[in-house]
Amino acid sequence: MVTLSLKDTAQAVAVSHHKMDEGTHTAKYFPSNDNLIKILEVSSSVATSGSIDPFLCDYDEHHAAPYRIEIILLSDEEWKDVLDKKLRLPDDWDLQYAEDLL
Repeated sequence: MVTLSLKDTAQAVAVSHHKMDEGTHTAKYFPSNDNLIKILEVSSSVATSGSIDPFLCDYDEHHAAPYRIEIILLSDEEWKDVLDKKLRLPDDWDLQYAEDLL
């Protein structure tokens, strides 16, 4: 079995989520120094909670990778607030270093 790189795995996760939820229109990969994949996804089908809470996600056995995956899922309104600096991402999630996946 070929092990994908962190970014390639992040790309596969984002594409998979987009296929399950076509409302997912933005996905960002945040490079990390350990075997942690950090992905921010924005979906028009997500309700606005007003808070940003990363959660650990299991990747299905067909795409198994030796990485932990942490995801932040935002509504369109929350994403706008992040871009407008009204809502802050966690300290170790710096948009300056984020890479587009979708």
